[in-house]
Order: sequence, then structure tokens, then C-alpha cells
Amino acid sequence: MCKYPRHPKTAAVIRRAREIIADPARSTPALDAVDAEGIETHARHGRAVRFSGVGALDRAAMELIPDHDGSAYKAAADAYWAVNTRYGTIIRYDNLSYINEKGHQAVLDVFDEALAYKPCEC
Repeated sequence: MCKYPRHPKTAAVIRRAREIIADPARSTPALDAVDAEGIETHARHGRAVRFSGVGALDRAAMELIPDHDGSAYKAAADAYWAVNTRYGTIIRYDNLSYINEKGHQAVLDVFDEALAYKPCEC
């Protein structure tokens, strides 16, 4: 049995977040999300066009899950946890916000690492 119950779409959110920022032109190093003019906005806002790793997870959850009961918020939080800890198996001393500052490829690498890891099937 898993120590932490996870949202069933956690991996799908991470996969979609990676797609969102795969193009470096859609990535931003410091803010969760910005609009076309470079002004900070919420990642779930329709004006958002560039995202950090954290913002991409939030945006992906919104795109994939109708949030009538807070499920998208839970999925985004679980995806953030999974990326930061490889599903609770490691302690990463740099969380995703700090990794984002290391550059676009560093964020993609952490997403890939989380997607490659096989969490338990409980």
C-alpha cells in the first residue's frame, strides 16, 4: 500500500506539463506564468503563455481535469510532490522552483526523471 495516496492523473499532469514547456519559448525561469507582454499572471489564466515548471504543472492539471471538486488542484499538488521527490523515494534539496532557475533543460530533466520512475501500483 502506498504511504501517500496519489491522484490517479498525476503522471498525466506531469506529461502534459512537460509538453507545455518543451519549447523554450513557452518557458520562463522565474515566475509561475507570464502573459504575452511578460506580465505575471496565474498559470490557469487564459492570458498565460509562458510557464515555469510549477506553473506548467498547474496549467496541465487545469487542462486535463474539470475542477468541480478541487481535483485539479489536488492533481497539481501531487504532480509537484512526485517531481520533487520521485514519488517519495528521494529527498531533493532543490525543489522545482529552484531547479527552474537552473534553466529550461534542468526542468525537463526532472520531469523526465519523475515520468521514468515507476510508482507502486496500489
